[in-house]
Amino acid sequence: MGKLRTLYAILILLYLSFTLILKNNLFDFLVKNKIREETKNVSWVQKYGIPVLCYHHVISDMNEAKSLFHLQKSKFKEQIKWLKENGFSTISLEDFSKYLNNEPVLLPEKPVLITFDDGRKNFFRNARDILNEVDYKAVLFVYPGPIEKGHSYFLSWSELELLKNEGHEIQSHAYSHPNLSKLSAAEQNAEIMTSKEIIEKKLNIKVNWLAYPFGVYNHTTVNELKKENFKGAFTVFTSGNFAGEEKYSLKRTLILRDMSINDLAHKIMTVRLPLDNPTPSAGSVVVNEQTIRLNLPKQLIKENMRVEMGSDFVNSNQQISFSYNENTGLMQVDIKRITKRYLVITVSYNDGIGTYMQNSIMYNYGGWIPLS
Repeated sequence: MGKLRTLYAILILLYLSFTLILKNNLFDFLVKNKIREETKNVSWVQKYGIPVLCYHHVISDMNEAKSLFHLQKSKFKEQIKWLKENGFSTISLEDFSKYLNNEPVLLPEKPVLITFDDGRKNFFRNARDILNEVDYKAVLFVYPGPIEKGHSYFLSWSELELLKNEGHEIQSHAYSHPNLSKLSAAEQNAEIMTSKEIIEKKLNIKVNWLAYPFGVYNHTTVNELKKENFKGAFTVFTSGNFAGEEKYSLKRTLILRDMSINDLAHKIMTVRLPLDNPTPSAGSVVVNEQTIRLNLPKQLIKENMRVEMGSDFVNSNQQISFSYNENTGLMQVDIKRITKRYLVITVSYNDGIGTYMQNSIMYNYGGWIPLS
Protein backbone atom coordinates (compact mmCIF):
# COMPACT_ATOMS: atom_id res chain seq x y z
CA MET A 1 0.00 0.00 0.00
CA GLY A 2 2.86 2.37 0.88
CA LYS A 3 4.58 1.66 -2.44
CA LEU A 4 1.32 2.38 -4.26
CA ARG A 5 0.98 5.77 -2.53
CA THR A 6 4.58 6.62 -3.45
CA LEU A 7 4.00 5.70 -7.07
CA TYR A 8 0.79 7.73 -7.10
CA ALA A 9 2.62 10.78 -5.69
CA ILE A 10 5.36 10.44 -8.31
CA LEU A 11 2.76 10.31 -11.10
CA ILE A 12 1.07 13.45 -9.77
CA LEU A 13 4.41 15.27 -9.66
CA LEU A 14 5.23 14.17 -13.20
CA TYR A 15 1.81 15.32 -14.39
CA LEU A 16 2.17 18.72 -12.74
CA SER A 17 5.71 19.17 -14.11
CA PHE A 18 4.63 18.21 -17.61
CA THR A 19 1.64 20.59 -17.40
CA LEU A 20 3.88 23.44 -16.23
CA ILE A 21 6.41 22.84 -19.02
CA LEU A 22 3.64 22.64 -21.61
CA LYS A 23 2.06 25.82 -20.27
CA ASN A 24 5.36 27.71 -20.38
CA ASN A 25 6.16 26.47 -23.89
CA LEU A 26 2.69 27.40 -25.06
CA PHE A 27 3.09 30.82 -23.46
CA ASP A 28 6.45 31.31 -25.19
CA PHE A 29 4.93 30.21 -28.49
CA LEU A 30 2.00 32.61 -28.14
CA VAL A 31 4.26 35.53 -27.19
CA LYS A 32 6.65 34.88 -30.07
CA ASN A 33 3.77 34.41 -32.49
CA LYS A 34 2.23 37.68 -31.30
CA ILE A 35 5.54 39.47 -31.91
CA ARG A 36 5.68 37.98 -35.39
CA GLU A 37 2.10 39.06 -36.08
CA GLU A 38 2.86 42.59 -34.91
CA THR A 39 6.07 42.89 -36.93
CA LYS A 40 5.45 40.87 -40.08
CA ASN A 41 4.10 43.94 -41.88
CA VAL A 42 7.00 46.13 -40.74
CA SER A 43 9.65 45.85 -43.44
CA TRP A 44 13.37 45.95 -42.86
CA VAL A 45 13.55 49.39 -44.46
CA GLN A 46 10.74 50.75 -42.28
CA LYS A 47 12.59 49.69 -39.14
CA TYR A 48 16.25 50.27 -40.01
CA GLY A 49 16.16 52.49 -43.09
CA ILE A 50 18.66 51.97 -45.92
CA PRO A 51 22.20 51.57 -44.58
CA VAL A 52 25.08 53.19 -46.42
CA LEU A 53 28.51 51.72 -45.72
CA CYS A 54 31.57 53.94 -46.05
CA TYR A 55 34.86 52.25 -46.97
CA HIS A 56 38.19 53.88 -47.81
CA HIS A 57 41.07 51.44 -48.33
CA VAL A 58 41.07 47.68 -48.92
CA ILE A 59 44.61 46.36 -48.59
CA SER A 60 46.17 42.93 -49.09
CA ASP A 61 49.12 43.47 -46.75
CA MET A 62 48.48 44.77 -43.23
CA ASN A 63 51.98 46.23 -43.26
CA GLU A 64 50.43 48.86 -45.55
CA ALA A 65 47.93 49.82 -42.84
CA LYS A 66 48.52 53.42 -41.85
CA SER A 67 45.18 54.32 -40.30
CA LEU A 68 41.89 52.95 -39.00
CA PHE A 69 40.52 53.29 -42.54
CA HIS A 70 42.80 50.55 -43.93
CA LEU A 71 40.76 47.32 -44.03
CA GLN A 72 42.37 43.96 -44.78
CA LYS A 73 41.16 42.32 -48.00
CA SER A 74 40.18 39.11 -46.20
CA LYS A 75 38.00 41.09 -43.79
CA PHE A 76 36.36 42.94 -46.65
CA LYS A 77 35.59 39.65 -48.37
CA GLU A 78 34.15 38.29 -45.13
CA GLN A 79 31.90 41.34 -44.77
CA ILE A 80 30.62 41.16 -48.34
CA LYS A 81 29.98 37.43 -47.91
CA TRP A 82 27.98 38.14 -44.74
CA LEU A 83 25.91 40.80 -46.49
CA LYS A 84 25.16 38.47 -49.39
CA GLU A 85 24.29 35.49 -47.19
CA ASN A 86 21.98 37.65 -45.08
CA GLY A 87 19.93 38.83 -48.03
CA PHE A 88 21.33 42.31 -48.70
CA SER A 89 21.31 43.71 -52.23
CA THR A 90 23.05 46.83 -53.46
CA ILE A 91 20.89 49.49 -55.13
CA SER A 92 21.57 52.42 -57.43
CA LEU A 93 21.71 56.04 -56.36
CA GLU A 94 18.70 56.64 -58.59
CA ASP A 95 16.57 54.14 -56.66
CA PHE A 96 17.95 55.51 -53.40
CA SER A 97 16.89 59.01 -54.48
CA LYS A 98 13.38 57.84 -55.37
CA TYR A 99 13.04 56.22 -51.96
CA LEU A 100 14.19 59.39 -50.17
CA ASN A 101 11.70 61.46 -52.15
CA ASN A 102 8.79 59.06 -51.50
CA GLU A 103 8.58 58.25 -55.20
CA PRO A 104 7.44 54.83 -56.47
CA VAL A 105 10.41 52.44 -56.51
CA LEU A 106 10.81 48.67 -56.32
CA LEU A 107 13.44 47.95 -53.67
CA PRO A 108 14.88 44.61 -52.56
CA GLU A 109 13.91 43.45 -49.08
CA LYS A 110 17.25 44.53 -47.59
CA PRO A 111 18.79 47.30 -49.72
CA VAL A 112 22.25 48.68 -49.03
CA LEU A 113 24.60 51.23 -50.59
CA ILE A 114 28.30 50.37 -50.53
CA THR A 115 30.44 53.48 -50.94
CA PHE A 116 34.18 54.10 -51.25
CA ASP A 117 35.72 57.49 -50.55
CA ASP A 118 38.80 59.00 -52.23
CA GLY A 119 39.16 56.76 -55.30
CA ARG A 120 42.32 54.93 -54.32
CA LYS A 121 43.99 52.37 -56.58
CA ASN A 122 43.55 49.60 -53.99
CA PHE A 123 39.82 49.49 -54.80
CA PHE A 124 40.69 48.25 -58.28
CA ARG A 125 43.24 45.73 -57.00
CA ASN A 126 41.50 44.39 -53.91
CA ALA A 127 37.79 45.25 -53.75
CA ARG A 128 36.54 45.18 -57.33
CA ASP A 129 36.67 41.41 -57.93
CA ILE A 130 35.10 40.63 -54.55
CA LEU A 131 32.15 42.89 -55.36
CA ASN A 132 31.81 41.68 -58.94
CA GLU A 133 31.75 38.03 -57.80
CA VAL A 134 28.47 38.60 -55.96
CA ASP A 135 27.12 41.19 -58.43
CA TYR A 136 27.41 44.03 -55.93
CA LYS A 137 27.84 47.56 -57.24
CA ALA A 138 29.69 50.29 -55.37
CA VAL A 139 29.53 54.07 -55.43
CA LEU A 140 32.98 55.67 -55.63
CA PHE A 141 33.31 59.25 -54.40
CA VAL A 142 36.48 60.62 -56.02
CA TYR A 143 38.29 63.93 -55.99
CA PRO A 144 39.88 64.74 -59.37
CA GLY A 145 42.82 66.84 -58.16
CA PRO A 146 45.37 64.02 -57.78
CA ILE A 147 43.83 62.02 -60.64
CA GLU A 148 44.46 64.93 -63.00
CA LYS A 149 48.06 65.04 -61.79
CA GLY A 150 48.48 61.33 -62.50
CA HIS A 151 49.29 60.22 -58.95
CA SER A 152 49.87 56.48 -59.09
CA TYR A 153 48.00 55.63 -55.87
CA PHE A 154 44.74 57.01 -57.26
CA LEU A 155 42.49 55.37 -59.83
CA SER A 156 43.10 56.60 -63.37
CA TRP A 157 40.33 57.86 -65.63
CA SER A 158 40.61 54.72 -67.75
CA GLU A 159 40.17 52.53 -64.66
CA LEU A 160 37.19 54.62 -63.57
CA GLU A 161 35.73 54.26 -67.07
CA LEU A 162 36.06 50.48 -66.78
CA LEU A 163 34.41 50.50 -63.35
CA LYS A 164 31.59 52.62 -64.72
CA ASN A 165 31.03 50.12 -67.53
CA GLU A 166 30.85 47.32 -64.95
CA GLY A 167 27.95 49.08 -63.25
CA HIS A 168 29.74 50.90 -60.43
CA GLU A 169 28.85 54.57 -59.95
CA ILE A 170 31.26 57.49 -59.76
CA GLN A 171 30.38 60.69 -57.90
CA SER A 172 32.12 63.65 -56.26
CA HIS A 173 34.26 64.05 -53.14
CA ALA A 174 34.99 67.70 -54.03
CA TYR A 175 38.04 68.64 -56.14
CA SER A 176 40.94 68.59 -53.64
CA HIS A 177 39.40 67.03 -50.50
CA PRO A 178 39.31 70.23 -48.41
CA ASN A 179 37.53 71.01 -45.17
CA LEU A 180 34.65 72.76 -46.91
CA SER A 181 33.47 74.49 -43.73
CA LYS A 182 36.66 76.59 -43.72
CA LEU A 183 36.04 77.97 -47.22
CA SER A 184 34.00 80.92 -48.45
CA ALA A 185 30.86 80.35 -50.50
CA ALA A 186 32.77 81.07 -53.72
CA GLU A 187 35.58 78.69 -52.77
CA GLN A 188 33.14 75.96 -51.84
CA ASN A 189 31.29 76.38 -55.10
CA ALA A 190 34.56 76.14 -57.02
CA GLU A 191 35.49 72.90 -55.22
CA ILE A 192 32.07 71.39 -55.88
CA MET A 193 31.62 72.53 -59.47
CA THR A 194 35.19 71.94 -60.68
CA SER A 195 34.96 68.36 -59.48
CA LYS A 196 31.52 67.90 -61.02
CA GLU A 197 32.55 69.31 -64.41
CA ILE A 198 35.76 67.28 -64.67
CA ILE A 199 34.15 63.96 -63.72
CA GLU A 200 31.21 64.56 -66.06
CA LYS A 201 33.52 65.40 -68.95
CA LYS A 202 35.97 62.52 -68.36
CA LEU A 203 33.34 59.81 -67.81
CA ASN A 204 30.32 61.18 -69.70
CA ILE A 205 28.04 60.85 -66.67
CA LYS A 206 25.89 63.12 -64.51
CA VAL A 207 27.39 64.09 -61.15
CA ASN A 208 24.79 65.21 -58.63
CA TRP A 209 25.87 63.54 -55.37
CA LEU A 210 28.63 64.60 -52.97
CA ALA A 211 30.36 62.88 -50.05
CA TYR A 212 31.62 65.62 -47.73
CA PRO A 213 35.41 65.44 -47.28
CA PHE A 214 36.00 64.49 -43.63
CA GLY A 215 32.20 64.37 -43.27
CA VAL A 216 32.31 68.11 -42.59
CA TYR A 217 30.19 70.93 -43.98
CA ASN A 218 28.10 73.96 -42.99
CA HIS A 219 24.98 75.84 -44.09
CA THR A 220 26.94 77.50 -46.90
CA THR A 221 27.85 74.09 -48.32
CA VAL A 222 24.22 73.02 -48.32
CA ASN A 223 23.14 76.26 -49.99
CA GLU A 224 25.72 75.80 -52.75
CA LEU A 225 24.64 72.19 -53.34
CA LYS A 226 21.00 73.21 -53.57
CA LYS A 227 21.88 76.04 -55.94
CA GLU A 228 23.69 73.59 -58.22
CA ASN A 229 20.80 71.06 -58.07
CA PHE A 230 22.66 68.28 -56.31
CA LYS A 231 20.36 65.44 -55.29
CA GLY A 232 22.02 64.81 -51.95
CA ALA A 233 25.20 64.66 -49.87
CA PHE A 234 26.59 62.16 -47.39
CA THR A 235 27.98 62.60 -43.89
CA VAL A 236 29.60 59.96 -41.68
CA PHE A 237 26.94 59.76 -38.98
CA THR A 238 25.94 56.15 -38.28
CA SER A 239 22.29 55.37 -39.03
CA GLY A 240 20.05 54.08 -41.76
CA ASN A 241 18.35 56.55 -44.10
CA PHE A 242 14.59 56.94 -44.25
CA ALA A 243 12.04 58.21 -46.75
CA GLY A 244 11.64 61.97 -46.40
CA GLU A 245 15.18 62.31 -44.99
CA GLU A 246 17.04 65.61 -45.10
CA LYS A 247 18.95 64.94 -48.33
CA TYR A 248 22.05 67.01 -47.52
CA SER A 249 22.87 65.19 -44.27
CA LEU A 250 22.52 61.57 -45.37
CA LYS A 251 23.92 59.02 -42.95
CA ARG A 252 26.77 56.55 -43.52
CA THR A 253 28.50 53.97 -41.36
CA LEU A 254 32.29 54.20 -41.34
CA ILE A 255 33.91 50.78 -41.78
CA LEU A 256 37.10 50.64 -39.75
CA ARG A 257 40.10 48.34 -39.64
CA ASP A 258 39.14 46.35 -36.51
CA MET A 259 35.42 46.04 -37.23
CA SER A 260 34.19 42.47 -36.80
CA ILE A 261 31.17 40.86 -38.46
CA ASN A 262 29.27 41.29 -35.21
CA ASP A 263 30.22 44.98 -35.18
CA LEU A 264 29.00 45.35 -38.76
CA ALA A 265 25.70 43.61 -38.02
CA HIS A 266 25.27 45.72 -34.91
CA LYS A 267 25.83 48.95 -36.85
CA ILE A 268 23.43 47.99 -39.65
CA MET A 269 20.72 46.91 -37.21
CA THR A 270 20.94 49.98 -35.02
CA VAL A 271 17.68 51.90 -34.86
CA ARG A 272 17.98 55.67 -34.94
CA LEU A 273 17.32 57.19 -31.53
CA PRO A 274 15.34 60.45 -31.78
CA LEU A 275 17.33 63.41 -30.39
CA ASP A 276 14.91 66.29 -30.78
CA ASN A 277 15.12 70.03 -30.11
CA PRO A 278 18.76 70.15 -28.98
CA THR A 279 19.64 73.26 -26.98
CA PRO A 280 22.00 74.75 -28.08
CA SER A 281 21.08 73.72 -31.62
CA ALA A 282 23.25 71.30 -33.58
CA GLY A 283 26.41 72.94 -34.92
CA SER A 284 26.42 75.71 -32.33
CA VAL A 285 29.59 76.84 -30.64
CA VAL A 286 29.85 75.34 -27.16
CA VAL A 287 32.24 75.92 -24.28
CA ASN A 288 33.49 73.97 -21.27
CA GLU A 289 31.08 73.51 -18.36
CA GLN A 290 28.06 74.01 -20.64
CA THR A 291 24.85 71.98 -20.37
CA ILE A 292 23.25 70.54 -23.51
CA ARG A 293 19.55 69.64 -23.45
CA LEU A 294 17.93 67.04 -25.71
CA ASN A 295 14.42 65.62 -25.98
CA LEU A 296 14.30 61.82 -26.14
CA PRO A 297 11.30 59.50 -26.16
CA LYS A 298 9.56 59.28 -22.79
CA GLN A 299 9.57 56.28 -20.43
CA LEU A 300 13.01 55.02 -21.40
CA ILE A 301 15.12 53.31 -18.74
CA LYS A 302 18.02 55.53 -17.69
CA GLU A 303 20.15 52.56 -16.65
CA ASN A 304 20.01 51.31 -20.27
CA MET A 305 21.40 54.57 -21.65
CA ARG A 306 24.97 55.55 -22.43
CA VAL A 307 26.27 58.99 -23.41
CA GLU A 308 29.74 59.39 -24.91
CA MET A 309 31.74 62.44 -25.88
CA GLY A 310 34.53 62.54 -28.44
CA SER A 311 36.34 64.81 -30.86
CA ASP A 312 35.57 62.87 -34.04
CA PHE A 313 33.30 60.23 -35.58
CA VAL A 314 35.66 57.36 -34.81
CA ASN A 315 36.64 57.71 -31.15
CA SER A 316 33.57 59.09 -29.37
CA ASN A 317 34.26 56.85 -26.41
CA GLN A 318 34.62 59.00 -23.29
CA GLN A 319 31.56 58.19 -21.20
CA ILE A 320 30.06 61.26 -19.56
CA SER A 321 27.36 61.85 -16.95
CA PHE A 322 23.82 62.91 -17.80
CA SER A 323 20.34 63.20 -16.34
CA TYR A 324 17.11 61.91 -17.89
CA ASN A 325 13.49 62.56 -16.88
CA GLU A 326 11.35 59.60 -17.98
CA ASN A 327 8.13 61.62 -17.65
CA THR A 328 9.22 64.44 -19.99
CA GLY A 329 11.97 62.74 -22.02
CA LEU A 330 14.38 65.60 -21.23
CA MET A 331 18.06 64.68 -21.16
CA GLN A 332 20.74 67.05 -19.84
CA VAL A 333 24.41 66.49 -20.62
CA ASP A 334 27.19 68.44 -18.92
CA ILE A 335 30.14 69.14 -21.23
CA LYS A 336 33.59 68.92 -19.68
CA ARG A 337 37.11 69.59 -20.95
CA ILE A 338 36.60 70.31 -24.65
CA THR A 339 40.03 70.33 -26.27
CA LYS A 340 39.22 70.04 -29.99
CA ARG A 341 37.57 72.29 -32.57
CA TYR A 342 34.50 70.12 -32.62
CA LEU A 343 32.62 67.74 -30.37
CA VAL A 344 30.55 64.64 -31.14
CA ILE A 345 28.00 63.50 -28.56
CA THR A 346 26.65 59.98 -29.06
CA VAL A 347 23.60 58.73 -27.15
CA SER A 348 22.93 54.97 -27.10
CA TYR A 349 20.00 52.98 -25.71
CA ASN A 350 19.35 49.25 -25.33
CA ASP A 351 15.71 48.38 -24.64
CA GLY A 352 16.71 45.06 -23.09
CA ILE A 353 14.74 42.92 -25.56
CA GLY A 354 16.94 43.09 -28.61
CA THR A 355 16.62 46.62 -29.99
CA TYR A 356 19.68 48.87 -29.93
CA MET A 357 19.23 52.58 -30.67
CA GLN A 358 21.83 55.28 -31.25
CA ASN A 359 22.25 58.79 -32.61
CA SER A 360 24.91 61.50 -32.63
CA ILE A 361 24.99 65.26 -32.63
CA MET A 362 27.92 67.57 -33.33
CA TYR A 363 28.98 70.91 -31.83
CA ASN A 364 31.97 73.07 -32.61
CA TYR A 365 34.15 76.13 -32.15
CA GLY A 366 34.03 77.20 -35.76
CA GLY A 367 30.93 76.36 -37.78
CA TRP A 368 30.96 72.61 -38.33
CA ILE A 369 27.38 71.37 -38.43
CA PRO A 370 25.66 68.01 -39.04
CA LEU A 371 22.15 69.27 -39.83
CA SER A 372 20.89 65.91 -38.60
